[in-house]
Amino acid sequence: MRQLDALAEKMEHRTKIGDLAETAKEAEAIVREWLTLPARCFQLQDAVAVLELDRPLDASPEKLNDHSLGLQAPRQTLLEHFS
Repeated sequence: MRQLDALAEKMEHRTKIGDLAETAKEAEAIVREWLTLPARCFQLQDAVAVLELDRPLDASPEKLNDHSLGLQAPRQTLLEHFS
């Protein structure tokens, strides 16, 4: 995240269009690489949530909604943090 912030700051200080275009071209691959990481983390977190819901589904299906709601709050917090 610090590298992305540094790239954004570098782009903000560019005043010439040519310099900005060059910096944007350099940043594209780096940004794509670094944004892939949190996306994969969210995928893995969702997979773990499915596993966490599997047990309550077997044990007490009527409490499944409570467990689902309990998993949504931390996920929402994480999404807000990244946004």
